[in-house]
Amino acid sequence: MSCAVALTACASADAGAGGRQSCAATPGVTAGAVNAGLLYSDSGPAGTSLPAFRAGIDARFGLANANGGVNGRKITYTWRDDQGETGTNRTQAEDLVANGGILGLIEGPNATDAGSADYLAKLHLPVVGMGSDSVWLTHDNMSSWLFVNTTPSTVFGQYVHAQGGTRAAMVDLAGDQGSQGSVQQLAVSLNKAGVATPLNVEIAPGTASYAAIANRIKDAHVDTLAGVVLPDSLASLAPALRAIGVDLKVALLPLGYDQALLQKLGPAMAGATIYMASRPFEDKTQAQQVFLTAMSDYAPEVQVPTQESALWGWLAADLFLDGVQAAGQCPSRESLATGLNSLRSFDGGGLLPAPVDISKARTLPTCYAFVKVSADGKRFEPVPVADPCGKPIQ
Repeated sequence: MSCAVALTACASADAGAGGRQSCAATPGVTAGAVNAGLLYSDSGPAGTSLPAFRAGIDARFGLANANGGVNGRKITYTWRDDQGETGTNRTQAEDLVANGGILGLIEGPNATDAGSADYLAKLHLPVVGMGSDSVWLTHDNMSSWLFVNTTPSTVFGQYVHAQGGTRAAMVDLAGDQGSQGSVQQLAVSLNKAGVATPLNVEIAPGTASYAAIANRIKDAHVDTLAGVVLPDSLASLAPALRAIGVDLKVALLPLGYDQALLQKLGPAMAGATIYMASRPFEDKTQAQQVFLTAMSDYAPEVQVPTQESALWGWLAADLFLDGVQAAGQCPSRESLATGLNSLRSFDGGGLLPAPVDISKARTLPTCYAFVKVSADGKRFEPVPVADPCGKPIQ
């Protein structure tokens, strides 16, 4: 009887500790820690575009651990560099699975297409991150708050129409077939709002004749630029347009929310609008202050924390944490996947323009915020929009 009482007491003690000791053996989970995998481009051609992605993860996990972790477990991670190459992405994913001891994976915005995606799907390994290429749309084990090339949305057409745009030139990058889907979706959105798209322009950065492109825009009576308009291209095209008397009402850019870029190209970008899948730091929200403080505390090597790549890393880590929390006291890969799909209003702690239903994010339009470069080119100015998510266009 004394032995039975002792065993009962031990079982009760285990249950009182959150049941961690009685959990079944699971990769990446111990009594005191949950270990994630991180696979992103730290070097190679894509590495320069993600200077602070890992720092954002450090900051979010650092803050979580300072507050006790998740269900009493510290959050750690093991990382690998895929060098921006699809083949390396696959081999490094295999190494993380075989040797990293990971519960799930955080994937950076990089070359996953034809890389690790199929391999990780066969393992049913949960993957979180920014759905930056089309492979995220076809793999149910990959969860994100943002997916590219999803259902076209009215949000862009509504914005351009409200700014007075009537006729748009749709800009594409020469040789970049991956951008064509997003350009087409933007055109659908503009057309839905009554904005004509009479001109398609292909720009090859570094070799384009911007004077010739400007003349084509003038001849088409265009007052709007949309599509894949890169800041460097706009900085070269804007003076050519002004020289022949073309005054654009809207220049809609998918990239460029960067203080360093503003210092470099600000006057040439004056009046341009940048759309982004997070709230601009000019909003000065409490959630942004939490992010900035955590970046200072746990990633002090990043001197300018207001970088999109740091925010992407933070949001990916935050989504992983919410999934682990929803997975319960004994997280497994299966319960992590279920937990992620149960998140009906993920907003990154208030950093996103609107809450996202993770289970439906693959099929619903992404929500965006809009900022305009001031007339003097020295600052970003948030532009309020009535519906940041828009409505899906079927």
